[in-house]
Amino acid sequence: SKADDWRVSSTAQLLPGQELPDIQLDPEGYATALTPDDKSVTISPQLMGPMHATVAEAGATGVTAGLISPGALTTDVATQIAKARSDAKDSGYGYDSIFSQGDYPYYALRTRDGGALIQYALTRTTSTIPRTKAAKDDGMPVPAVAHWGIGKNVVYTTLKLVETHLYAAIVPKASAPAPARVIAHDGALTKASGS
Repeated sequence: SKADDWRVSSTAQLLPGQELPDIQLDPEGYATALTPDDKSVTISPQLMGPMHATVAEAGATGVTAGLISPGALTTDVATQIAKARSDAKDSGYGYDSIFSQGDYPYYALRTRDGGALIQYALTRTTSTIPRTKAAKDDGMPVPAVAHWGIGKNVVYTTLKLVETHLYAAIVPKASAPAPARVIAHDGALTKASGS
């Protein structure tokens, strides 16, 4: 049966106030998958993750400005990264936080309105290093959520945190362009290291 064909590979929780779009079904009741390079939507499935990563790093002024709606999981993250980088620099540390799609799969289903529901994953790698002698002497506090991976409260040379985030976004059809909207998310710290 059609129900037997389904296997869970990843999940993301709907954000408050968001709803799943209606999925286009074929005459046999199956959802219609989009190819990775589908041009009938404003962002092809293979580019949704990299574009989201760019917006999360560069914000509303980057090359992808206007392609993805601003919000807590997109442009606000870029603002948080910029502030953390500035604060770290003022305290004698180097800080960077980079998003990437990596080898994670992505899935896209046609919606009834001609757009797509795209599910994808990103990895966020945040690195902090001391830049001044005072910063190296003080060390870097290890966040409580990362103690399981590092086993210390303070590190002195490097602090590296890796998070895995799962998203779902609604992407409009190309003939009615509008920003894509992230409607679901789940994520957690998946690796931590430091010395």
